[in-house]
Amino acid sequence: MSDGVRWDSLPDEISEMGLTCRTIAASTHTPTAIASMLTGQYLPTHGIRGFTDRLAEDQWTILDEFPHTGLSDSAGNFNNEIYGFLFDRYDSVPLAKIEEPFAWFMRDAGGHAPYSEFDETLQTEESVNSYLAENAGDNEQLRTDYEAGIESSVERFHRFVLDPLRERGILDETLVLFASDHGQMLGEYGHVGESYPACPEIVYVPTTFIHPDIDDSNHDGIFRHVDIPATIGGFLDEDIDTLSTAGTDVVNGDIAPEYGLNFYDRPYPSVIGDFRYSVESVWDQNGGYAFVTSDTWSNLKLFGGLLAMIPAGKQIRRSRNLEGFKLLFRREQTWLNPGFSMEEARRRLDDVEQTYDTDGVDMDAETKDNLQDLGYL
Repeated sequence: MSDGVRWDSLPDEISEMGLTCRTIAASTHTPTAIASMLTGQYLPTHGIRGFTDRLAEDQWTILDEFPHTGLSDSAGNFNNEIYGFLFDRYDSVPLAKIEEPFAWFMRDAGGHAPYSEFDETLQTEESVNSYLAENAGDNEQLRTDYEAGIESSVERFHRFVLDPLRERGILDETLVLFASDHGQMLGEYGHVGESYPACPEIVYVPTTFIHPDIDDSNHDGIFRHVDIPATIGGFLDEDIDTLSTAGTDVVNGDIAPEYGLNFYDRPYPSVIGDFRYSVESVWDQNGGYAFVTSDTWSNLKLFGGLLAMIPAGKQIRRSRNLEGFKLLFRREQTWLNPGFSMEEARRRLDDVEQTYDTDGVDMDAETKDNLQDLGYL
């Protein structure tokens, strides 16, 4: 999984490797999106809102369908306990050493800020704060650095994924996915980065299925993060219990989804009281509707934090884009030209039941410092 890759920024080198799907992300926040990609469920079911949540012990993931599972041991600045909050049931293991048959997951820096600052081991000496102190407001530089970061991610995809499989002689026998959790804003609406507002630049991301038996083409219909587990099952001729997911085998099956959901419900620490900022949205291939659902006091706290502390606030302060400020408070927003009404979008969200039961964990000081360097806190 290459972090923060927009749909319009997927390199041709990747899209030409297999079947590429324009994907509706399940969240604009990394922990929530990863959980949806692996469980096939939305946030109201899996319950992962942030880095201090972890999956319930009985929550199934697609990795559990395989005898041997693992997470990449090459994660650099993404490695210190961040995975533990989500998937402490899986061990870190090099792809070159995991036993067959296996399922293996890697999170790469991709298009994550600080753009183009991660080396081949996913280490960076620069923080998001220092990077944006120098580059916020320079949209051309942001775009240039972002694209360079994606190119580096593709190089690491070869280094950490394709090359080890090739050296083991099993590349042609392995289904490989190149996917992303969410996109990025690069100056649009006065913003930079991820999370909010829920907009097309963040919601639409790529997913590419790579295998010799899969044609190099683009999937024309709707595809969603929650469809990944069932679609993997379809390609592998494995009977995945789709009743345990919100998704379906879009590519090989007969059911075509009509829309995808996206949830952001993130807790924030604050000296004047912790709060949650929440956005729910509904999308098809032509656009969507977004609804800010947190209370006004929480919205004001986020606004204050964005101006005073959150690194991405440097961009909106320098751009002085009034519309960008308004998007943080606007209760409803139409993006592009969705093929359904706002009332229908609200009904679809009302139909979603909250059923999750997650365990919270304490965040140690090292992890908190690392998340601050990566711009999350």
